[in-house]
Amino acid sequence: SDPVEIRLNGLQLRPEGVLNGASLQPGAVGEGLWATLFGVNLDGARLRFVDSFGVGFDVLPAHASGTQINFRVPEGANAGQGRLTISGPAGTAETSLS
Repeated sequence: SDPVEIRLNGLQLRPEGVLNGASLQPGAVGEGLWATLFGVNLDGARLRFVDSFGVGFDVLPAHASGTQINFRVPEGANAGQGRLTISGPAGTAETSLS
């Protein structure tokens, strides 16, 4: 039989959200620490982090591929729950970061 091709449309994040970059486990990720997120269609994505005080930071990924982005939480980010917006050619997604 012919192979089946499956295509995912749009940028999608894995349900576990942002992971600690060293352990690849969920949990708190503080300022200056490495973080990782996994998904699909992440090629060319831009990151924007807004901390718990509403201060926004553009985040430059250290590594980015179609399925993974590694980045550092911005220095100077206030502690507490923040939001990370991932925008790329395939769409936009948002996840929490604490």
